[in-house]
Amino acid sequence: MATYQYSMLTISSFFIYLSARVGIWIDLLLRIYLAERNQSENSRRLTIEPTTGSIDAKVPSTIACLVGYREDEKLFEEALRSYNEAKTKYLVVGIDDDSAEDEQMVKIFQKAMNPTQKNVVLRLSVCVGQVFMEQRKEVAKQDFDSKPQRQSMPEHEKQFEKAYRYIQNELQNSGFLDVIKDTTEDFAICFTQPHRDLKEVRLAAWILSIVLADLKDIDYLWSSDSDTIILPDTISSLSKIVAAESAAAGASALVQLNTSHLSFIGQMAQTAYNCDAFLNRSALGAIGASECLNGPGSLFRIAALRTVAASWYHCQYPASQYRTVLNEDIQVTMLLGKEGWHRRYSAESIIRTAGPITLKGWVGQRIRWSRGIHLHRVHDYRYILSQGYLYTAYMIRSGLYDPLLFIWITYFAITGRHLIKISLLDLICLEVIPLCYNYFRSTKPRAGFSRTVPHYLSYRAISPAYRMYTFLTPRKDSWALPPTQTAKTVSKFFPWEAEMSFLYLWFLIMTFAGGRLAITILF
Repeated sequence: MATYQYSMLTISSFFIYLSARVGIWIDLLLRIYLAERNQSENSRRLTIEPTTGSIDAKVPSTIACLVGYREDEKLFEEALRSYNEAKTKYLVVGIDDDSAEDEQMVKIFQKAMNPTQKNVVLRLSVCVGQVFMEQRKEVAKQDFDSKPQRQSMPEHEKQFEKAYRYIQNELQNSGFLDVIKDTTEDFAICFTQPHRDLKEVRLAAWILSIVLADLKDIDYLWSSDSDTIILPDTISSLSKIVAAESAAAGASALVQLNTSHLSFIGQMAQTAYNCDAFLNRSALGAIGASECLNGPGSLFRIAALRTVAASWYHCQYPASQYRTVLNEDIQVTMLLGKEGWHRRYSAESIIRTAGPITLKGWVGQRIRWSRGIHLHRVHDYRYILSQGYLYTAYMIRSGLYDPLLFIWITYFAITGRHLIKISLLDLICLEVIPLCYNYFRSTKPRAGFSRTVPHYLSYRAISPAYRMYTFLTPRKDSWALPPTQTAKTVSKFFPWEAEMSFLYLWFLIMTFAGGRLAITILF
């Protein structure tokens, strides 16, 4: 009943939002103001040391970790070398398997790491989370209701402590613990463990990093994927931003795609990232509600991360009996928010990662991400409402704007009538100004405006289709929720790819709508 009431509230609120032109413009101006304030605040944090207020602050000490599973060799080596170029003092690399096929990643690690560093390989015989956090007959579901500020579940604390002790003992038994404790040199550790899932290897990487951080008195942890390339100042700038605010649990960076030059779809994907950077992520960063993207990369305050790591590992949705690895970024962000921590965003800190270069790859990725966020909206609505107007408005707008646009255009294509009257000023506010603002605010060098417009139009043309498809199929092929019997039956009789078929249907609908519009204008 509560979920139904929330759905009705969000739909009615969005219709009011879309109809009230004053509200639309106020929302846009507020987001621009907050985005600019976030940029200004970040510039201040980068130059002022939080403890003494002196200029040219020292860079807070940070340990970096990255995880991967049978990564492309070239991408993995480039990622590792970027940490060398950034002069990363302490690095942990997690490999999600220990079979013979995965030895190549270990060899690349040994080849790519700076020879002046202490480089060691640690082989874990078990999955840390599976052994130390699933020792119950029935795993209790994560409580999605807000808890008192910064009070984690005692049971999860005990599980984290057991996993922590196991990693510590493994380091001790391997002979690395004393070496690391006593050395003043930089070091890098690569560990392998049995293959299970992304969360499993990331949890192990986090705990190993926290063990090493405690030995070296380090307060911050950088977490990323094995195909993420950092710039020389990425980690240092984010660590300064987080260190400048005691209530900040983490910060994320602007994502650039190193595959954007390979195809039109790659360039379109980069345009989509850029269009999300300022009016959404920077504005949310100003109020401390940005997402912490631990993949492709984000920086965390260790004191905050260690209190939610076990709860994050256990996250599952009410309709599921399984621990979910779907949309882990939202989960860690949500848990940190429930504990009262802020999450920042810096568009001046940049990371580069691989992205889709085909239409099928792009649509598949967006549906997977959109489905995870949709589950978050439905099951965690109390948390969303508790985060204030801007975050709630963002979640409603991102969740309903494109599906309603899909309905509006479909209705016009079928009937020739407008479901809602939208003026030219409304269209400028909703689509044109955000594009222009994000373009002129984006990091240089950037593509010419004449090239950006077709990429943006293509991105916006596809968006209603994959968001509507997500809205209609929240449980299909989800890591959180196994497919229903109905979905299996449909797949049996319609063997072609439903996602792409739905997209082509949408293209057909847009063609009909465009034809009706042309006839209306000409005749």
